Amino acid sequence: MGRQSEAPFQFLVRPITTVNAGSKNLSWTFEAEVFSSFSDVTFSSPISGILLLPKIIDSSIASPTPDYVGYRKADNSMTVGIKIDFGLWDRSSELERLGLLADNIRCSLDKIKSRYLVDADREKLHQIIDRVQARLASQIQG
Repeated sequence: MGRQSEAPFQFLVRPITTVNAGSKNLSWTFEAEVFSSFSDVTFSSPISGILLLPKIIDSSIASPTPDYVGYRKADNSMTVGIKIDFGLWDRSSELERLGLLADNIRCSLDKIKSRYLVDADREKLHQIIDRVQARLASQIQG
């Protein structure tokens, strides 16, 4: 993640999971693909980054925490944590999990107020998410 720390805009996807969720590689790949798409994109939003925390929690192991959207003044960033239904995730194929993750990311971006993430930047991020999802889907189907 050294590249991200030097970038003008950080974008992190770090799932909160129970042991049996198996999502880390998919989320890290998604994050890396999204971030690599930033090379020719400029952002005008006042925030310096977004941390997304998709929550994939087996309620038989732990109680999921409520969804969360918050501004972190210390580093001028937004954090969003939204649940993904564990049962649906657990019975889904890798391609379906990619769709669940991408939908969670889109929904998370939509939860950030426009005063932090301007609508033009939100739209750019949605377009990037769409392209990354399509690219990763073709790799999975491969």
